[in-house]
Amino acid sequence: MGQAPAEVQALLREHTTTHQVNELHYLKKLPADPTLAGVPMIVFLNGAGERGPADGSELDRACMHGVLKVAMAGPSEGPGLPGTILSGWVILNPQLHVESMGGWADHVDSLKAMIDEVAAEHSVDTSRIYLT
Repeated sequence: MGQAPAEVQALLREHTTTHQVNELHYLKKLPADPTLAGVPMIVFLNGAGERGPADGSELDRACMHGVLKVAMAGPSEGPGLPGTILSGWVILNPQLHVESMGGWADHVDSLKAMIDEVAAEHSVDTSRIYLT
């Protein structure tokens, strides 16, 4: 990691773990209570500006925008705000690498493998998996 500001990198170290399935590197954030079963999962696919090298060394770029960034902000003042709502979700943030000539459509098999692996590992409710 090394592209995001130091405070973002600190949050990533505290709240996420890094993983790899096939050619995809991704960040994973578990619910506040990781023992819960039947939790929903959201997968955020980065855009062109958040791509990084194929070795995953700039994985922090993948969360410069999107769901993981909001979730890491944590609970805000008042109930029902995004950081509070997302505390009960599994969040995946894979990174498309700069060497990939195509887009996410070229990585469907790896995305499915990542989703299936994490869903099984963390008792995700498979009727509540969302892709954005």
